[in-house]
Amino acid sequence: LEFRRVLFRSNGLEWSIFRENKITANFIINVQFIHRTLAILVLLTTIGVWMRSRPMDAVARRGANSLLMAIGLQFLLGVATIVSASATHIPVNLGVLHQLGAFLLTGVLVYLHVLTKPSAVRG
Repeated sequence: LEFRRVLFRSNGLEWSIFRENKITANFIINVQFIHRTLAILVLLTTIGVWMRSRPMDAVARRGANSLLMAIGLQFLLGVATIVSASATHIPVNLGVLHQLGAFLLTGVLVYLHVLTKPSAVRG
């Protein structure tokens, strides 16, 4: 599967739903492109954070590992949703899993926030 095709893919669903309103269709396509581009940037940034956490203590490494796993899962679910979508159908089960991945990712970020507070604040 060619990477550019996945990133710039328009599955045609936008055009079938908003055939009469080209402004709305263009907006949706642009939002999808921005979402996909930001996903790649977040994944690359997380890989960089993970690599920099290697010489740190065990707590920092565990946090970076958790963050990388959550971001990686979220990214793969997003790609799977795009790849398996057809011109008229987006698989709901993958979309829901992508939303649950966002919930998991939020939990990991809250966990990391609590972990990085000074011990006096944690109690």
